Amino acid sequence: MRKLMYGSVTNQGVRIQYYRTGDEKPALLFLHGITDSAMCWNRLPLVFEPEYDVILIDARGHGLSDGPEAGYSQVDMAGDVATVVETLELSQPVVIGHSMGAETAATFAALYPHLVGAVVLEDPPWPETLWGANPEQLQQHKAEFLQNILERKSQSVEQIMENGRQKHPGWDESEFLQWAKAKKLVKPTIAQRYDSPQMSWREVAAKIQCDGLLLIGDVEKGALVTTEIANEAQQLWPNLEVVHVPGAGHSIHREQYISTRDAIKKFLRKRRRYS
Repeated sequence: MRKLMYGSVTNQGVRIQYYRTGDEKPALLFLHGITDSAMCWNRLPLVFEPEYDVILIDARGHGLSDGPEAGYSQVDMAGDVATVVETLELSQPVVIGHSMGAETAATFAALYPHLVGAVVLEDPPWPETLWGANPEQLQQHKAEFLQNILERKSQSVEQIMENGRQKHPGWDESEFLQWAKAKKLVKPTIAQRYDSPQMSWREVAAKIQCDGLLLIGDVEKGALVTTEIANEAQQLWPNLEVVHVPGAGHSIHREQYISTRDAIKKFLRKRRRYS
């Protein structure tokens, strides 16, 4: 990017780090997935910087943001986004989120309709099995998640990068450095997310009034949102467009970068044409 300013806002005592390109342009806000950071968006924000004021946020517990001992529900995180939007005086930004960030973007749109212009959701964690497991399974998932975080934090950035190359051979080489750095920066307290109250994705989708784009991949490659869930989401949220990105798993923008870029560009052009 030509320039990248940075700063922070505070929501209920939690400092949230942001990065921003600035200028008098429409705002485009990016929300990363769990254990990632703002910098993990890598190439994608570069495409939009010429036309948009691009803002990247480190979610609480991630990157350079604070990692409180509790407060990791989607409502808490949506509140952080609202604080960023209000403090920076952004005018109804388009919010783009991946995974946890997509869930946050959807919740933000549902709870703060006056602050959002549109949302792009990349494979949000909407299947019932993720948050609908019984208490014993949930605690087991939490323990495994925490162990994975601690194991990665004990490794060097180079080791994490090499493990990433082996696990994700289809990713562009440019993805691995920031991805590995994010694993070192993430706070173990984000495991409290498993204990946080969660809104049903159906409740969230039914409340959203703005336009939306839902990007889904192939379940057999690791994508979370099935065609059935996407179809149900469209019934609950009439202004939702669904685009299937073939050959992608859960990390759609990394696994099928060009298709993801083009789908978002098309959605944004359409909005600007009719706004």
